[in-house]
Amino acid sequence: MLNTHLAAPRTSCVRSIRSRQMRRRGGQTIVEFALVVPILLGLLIGIMEFGWVVKNTLALSNGAREGARVASLGRTTTDIQTRIQNSVRPLSVASPNGAIVMRWSDNNGADNYPYAITDSGSVNGVMPGKLIKITVRTNNPSLTGFFPFLRNRNIESYATMRRE
Repeated sequence: MLNTHLAAPRTSCVRSIRSRQMRRRGGQTIVEFALVVPILLGLLIGIMEFGWVVKNTLALSNGAREGARVASLGRTTTDIQTRIQNSVRPLSVASPNGAIVMRWSDNNGADNYPYAITDSGSVNGVMPGKLIKITVRTNNPSLTGFFPFLRNRNIESYATMRRE
């Protein structure tokens, strides 16, 4: 009986010490959480912004390829621009935010494509066998605006095809 009587106060004493330790750990946990959350949010937002830039760059690259394909078939500049704008629908490649540059070369492209395709509304005058280079550039709108160095960053893509 004596051992049972002595064990009861010891258990309640241990419980009160444990509850005090748990309260102190709860405060420590809150402080650690407050220190880690901004880093994790910055990392998450950075991943989202990086994915947004990659998606827009791929869309622009696809638009340049589509425009070069239409130009290689000898279509009009209006058809080329319409095809590019339809391919990069959410991005604006129009004049204030971006540009579509259509150039061609009469040899292997080493002369930096000196001739511009400017025939508006008519079939482009590039002869078969010549190289056509379509360059598309625009401003990449920021997804969250959290990182100032990613706001309105210029992205550009080009595609080159031979006129059929």
